[in-house]
Amino acid sequence: MSKKTRFRFFVLCFLSVSFTTSFGFAQTPADTSLTKLLDSVIVTASRMAGLEQQVPYALTVSDAFYMQTGQRQLSINEALQNIPGLVALNPDNFAQDLRVSIRGFGARAAFGIRGIKIMVDGLPESTPDGQAQVDNLDLGAFQQMEVIRGASSSLYGNAAGGVISFSSEALPSKPYVELGLTTGSFGLQRSQLKTGWQQGKLGGFLHVAHTQTNGYRSQSAMQSTLLYNRLEWKLNTHTHLKLIYNYVFSPKADDPGALTRPEADNQRRAARDRNVMFATGEAVEQGKVGAILTHQFSPRQRLQLKGFFLDRSFSNRLPFENGGIVQLRRAYAGGGATYYYQNQPNNYRIKAGIDIENQRDNRQRYQNLQGTRGAQTLYQIEGFATTGLFVLQDIELSPVFKVNLGTRYDVIKVSAIDRFLSNGDASGNQSFRVFNPSLGVVYSFAPFAHIYANLSTSFETPALSELSANPQATGGFNPELTPQKAISYELGVKGLAHKKLNYTAALFYIQVQNELLPFELAAFPQRIFYNNAGASTRQGIETSLKYQFVPGVLLEGSYTFSRFVFDSFVADGQNYAGKVLPGIPQHMGHLGARYIYPNGSYIAVSARFNGRIFANNDNSVVDPGYQLVNLRAGWKKSWKNWAIEPFAGVNNLLNMRYTSNLRINAFGKRFYEPGATINFYGGVRVRFF
Repeated sequence: MSKKTRFRFFVLCFLSVSFTTSFGFAQTPADTSLTKLLDSVIVTASRMAGLEQQVPYALTVSDAFYMQTGQRQLSINEALQNIPGLVALNPDNFAQDLRVSIRGFGARAAFGIRGIKIMVDGLPESTPDGQAQVDNLDLGAFQQMEVIRGASSSLYGNAAGGVISFSSEALPSKPYVELGLTTGSFGLQRSQLKTGWQQGKLGGFLHVAHTQTNGYRSQSAMQSTLLYNRLEWKLNTHTHLKLIYNYVFSPKADDPGALTRPEADNQRRAARDRNVMFATGEAVEQGKVGAILTHQFSPRQRLQLKGFFLDRSFSNRLPFENGGIVQLRRAYAGGGATYYYQNQPNNYRIKAGIDIENQRDNRQRYQNLQGTRGAQTLYQIEGFATTGLFVLQDIELSPVFKVNLGTRYDVIKVSAIDRFLSNGDASGNQSFRVFNPSLGVVYSFAPFAHIYANLSTSFETPALSELSANPQATGGFNPELTPQKAISYELGVKGLAHKKLNYTAALFYIQVQNELLPFELAAFPQRIFYNNAGASTRQGIETSLKYQFVPGVLLEGSYTFSRFVFDSFVADGQNYAGKVLPGIPQHMGHLGARYIYPNGSYIAVSARFNGRIFANNDNSVVDPGYQLVNLRAGWKKSWKNWAIEPFAGVNNLLNMRYTSNLRINAFGKRFYEPGATINFYGGVRVRFF
C-alpha cells in the first residue's frame, strides 16, 4: 500500500469511527449563537486565559454568527471583515490563498500569510518559518475566532503581527447529525456533513465539506474536500486527552493572474494570457494529526503536553518557463510542554513552557513547457528548526491593577542542502538566537472600563519560500535576506457595559528594522523575490463598537487609521524615505447590523470600506478605495427530532468594481486582480437529533 493510499485509508477509518458512533441518540445541542449577542468571553490566544477586557492586548473575538450563520463558508475572509487593523486580500484566487496583514505585518506576502501565528484548537497551523496557508480550514467547523493585533513574539516566537486562533465547535450535550447544501453564482457548489456526540468519557466532533466553483474570472476554478475531526477522552477526573485530525485534498486551484489597469478596467473576467499559456494553478494534499494531553494536579496546577505531525504535498505551475513548475513535499513536526501555577490568594499566575518545531521542505523546480513538466532546474532540501522557551506571568497588584510579563528565547537553525549540483553547490545554513520580552498593564478604573498598555518586541524571519527565491538563480538561499525586527508601543481602552455596549480603542506606534518587501524581475515575470527595506515607522488608531440596541438587534462598527512610512530605504539608486508602505490602506472601516427575530429568522447586513492602497514602493501607482456591502438572511425552525435552516445571501450588493488582490511591486504594471461583481448564493442545512 502506497503512502497516499495508507493516508486516505486512515482518513476513512477516522471518519467512520466518528460518524457511526454518533447515530442512535436523541435531542439537539443548544444553539446559543443567535441569542447571546454580547457577553463576557474567556480568551486563550494570549496563552494565559482571561476575560477579553482584562488582557493587555488589542483583541477581537468573533462568534459562530460571523463564521457560519447564513454564510457561504467559502473562505475565512468572510469572518475577518469586522476586525480593525486587519486587511484581508485575495479571497477569490484559491491558488494564491488568502493574504492577511495586521498592522502591516503580512502585507508583503505574495501568497498565503506571513508574520501572523495561526492556531487551531491549541495547535499551530503556521510553520516555524512564519508562513501559513488556510486552504485546510473551513468556517463550518469553528464556533469562535480570537484575533490578537500586535507583537506576539513573547508568546509564540516568529510572529511579528499578531495571532488568529480558531476554536472548533464544542461537544454537544446531546448528539446530532447535520447535512448542508449551498449553491451560488459562478458555479458554486458546496456540500457539508457535520456531527457531534458524547457518550460517557468519550466525545467527538466531525466536519466534512466538499466545495467547487468555476470562479469569477477565467481560469479561476477550484475543487476542495476538507475534513476536521476532534476526539476527546476523559481518562480520569484529572486527565484529559484530545486527538485532532485535519485533511484537505484540493486537486485543482487555477490562477488567472494579475492584469494591468486597462485590462482590469475592460476585461475584468479575463485571465492573463501567459497564465492561460502556462496553465497556471496548484494542487494540494495535506494531512495533520495532533494530540494534547492535559493533567490537572490540583485546581491551581496544570501540566499540558502536545505533539503533532503534518504532511503536505504541493505542486504549482507558474507563468514562465525556467523553474515555472514547483514540486514541494513538506514534513512538519512539533510538540511542547507547558506548566501552569496559580497561588492561593489568586493574585499571581505563571505559565512556563517549551515549543519545539521542525520543518523540512523538499523543493524541486522544473521547466514549465506550457503546462507540461520539463527538465529539472532546482532540487534542494530546506530545513527550519526552532526551540522556544517562554515564561508568562500575571500579577495582580490590587483588585484594579494587573501586570503581565512575558519573556521568550528562541534558537533557530535554517539550512539548505543543494542536490542540483550542475550549477555548483549552494548548500548553506544560518542560525539565529532571539530574546523577546513584553510588558503589559491593565487598570480597571470601573467595572465597565479598562485601560491597558503594553511594550513588546518581535522578530520575523524570511520564510523558506522567500529565502529560496534567490535572484541569482543558483539555488540555495538568498544571502542578502535577514530577519525583520520591531518594537511596539500600545495604549488602549476597552470595556463591556451592562452586556449592551462593547467598545475598544487602541493607539499604537511601531518601529521596524530590516523591513521585508517583495519585488519582481523582468527575467522571471510573476515570480516574487524579496529584499530588506531598511527601517519603517508604523502608527495608527483602531476602534470598534458593538451595541445591542434592543433585544435581538446588534449594531457594530470599526474604524482604523494608520500611517506606515519608510524611514530609510534605498534600492536601485532610488531613496524611498518618507514613502508609504505599499499594500495597506490608510483608512478602513466596517459597519454591520443584525436582527434575530423571536421566530428564529435572522437578517444581517455588513459594509466594508477600504481606502486607497499604494501598489509600489515609490507610491506612483494607487488603487482607489472601495465599499463592499453584503446581505444575508435565513430562518431556523426546530421540531422534536430535526431542525431546518434555509438561507440566502447577496455579496457586493452595490455591484462595486474593485480590486480584490493587489500584487505589490509587480513587473509590467500587472498589479490588479479584479474582484467579483454582485453575486448570489443560497442553501439549506438540516439537523437531526
